[in-house]
Amino acid sequence: MVVTPSGRRSSIGSRYLARILPFTLGLVVGAVLLASLLAAVRHVIDPLPGVVVSASAAFAAVAALQLVPSLPSSSWRVPRGWNIAGETPFALAFGVILGVGVLTAIATAGFYVIVLWGLYAGWSEALPVLVAFALGRAVPSHLAMLQRFRSDVPMFTWRLARLLRALRPAEAAPLVVLAVTMVA
Repeated sequence: MVVTPSGRRSSIGSRYLARILPFTLGLVVGAVLLASLLAAVRHVIDPLPGVVVSASAAFAAVAALQLVPSLPSSSWRVPRGWNIAGETPFALAFGVILGVGVLTAIATAGFYVIVLWGLYAGWSEALPVLVAFALGRAVPSHLAMLQRFRSDVPMFTWRLARLLRALRPAEAAPLVVLAVTMVA
C-alpha cells in the first residue's frame, strides 16, 4: 500500500490502472493524432525533400551532443489544476498532449526530425516512428512502478535524468545514420 498526498491508501495496481495505463494510451493516441495531422499537411504541400530530413537529422545529432544552443520549444506545461477531473482523465489528457509532442517542451532535437519525417515519408511510415517515440516516453513511468524504484522516487528521477544526459551521444548516432542514409 502507498499513502497518497491526500491521505488515501492506494495499491500499486490501482495507481497503475488509474495513472500509468491511461497515460500510455494517451501517448499512443497523441502520436496517432500527430501522424494524422502531418499526413493532412503533407497532402496540402508537396512532400519534403529527403535532403531536408537528412540535414535536420545531422543538425539534431549536433544538438544532441550539445554542440549548438538548444532549439526552440514551447514553454507551456499541462496545468496541474486539470487534475480536478480525476486521476484517470488527467493521466489520459496528459498522455495525449505529450503524445502529440509539439504542444509542450520538446526534450530532444530528434523530435523535430520525427516531425519532418512525417512530412517526408507519409502516414504509414511516420505512424510507427511516432508511436515508438511516444511509447519511449512512457518507459520511465512504467519503470517507476517497479519495486526497487518505488521506495525512492526522487532518487529514481535523479538517476533517470542523469542517465538520459549520458545517453545523448547514443541519441546522436542513429540521427547521423539517418542523415547519411538519406543523402546516399
